[in-house]
Amino acid sequence: TGRQQFTHRYTRIQPEKVNSPLTKICCQRKPFEAFDKYIPADATSFSVDTFFDLELLYHTILDFVEKNVPDGKDGIAEFKEGISEFGFDFDRDLFSWWSGEMVAVEMPAAVVTPMGGGDAVLMIRVKDAKVASQKVEAAIGFLKAILEKEAQQTLLVSASPGGLEGFTEVTHPMIAMFVRPVVGVKDDWLMIGSSGG
Repeated sequence: TGRQQFTHRYTRIQPEKVNSPLTKICCQRKPFEAFDKYIPADATSFSVDTFFDLELLYHTILDFVEKNVPDGKDGIAEFKEGISEFGFDFDRDLFSWWSGEMVAVEMPAAVVTPMGGGDAVLMIRVKDAKVASQKVEAAIGFLKAILEKEAQQTLLVSASPGGLEGFTEVTHPMIAMFVRPVVGVKDDWLMIGSSGG
């Protein structure tokens, strides 16, 4: 049946550091439950990572800069104003749906391409599947509009590739022969695959 290799990483936290911001950023993550139901039997490898609390890290950095850096409060205000000019707000547009725990899966290629290699899927846990789906759809539309504005060949967008309801295949004529990425949200996971196979 072949050989298997397992790697586990552990971190020891000193008692006096349990309530530190860094510990909370790295350790207060949602545990994995039945994540393996999405891993096919023919997967060649997979990895599971709780990542870190991106929202808490962001606000911890802003809070530190505002309180400890000269003119930090003005700098933070200027930063937020600059971001808002693009119509983007980290809390509204990212942290409202992003959780961040990840599962990466590698598999044999469903469709052999000139580039060779296998298929891969990255799963990122989300807090709100409905909002995550809306953000994915908006991001695809935004990218498509930019390419069309620059008079480039537009994205090739196909809904429900291979019968995958709720997923979208997004590619470009220049790379369509080699890769046709698929993205969508299922249950609590944002899934990004190298193909719809």
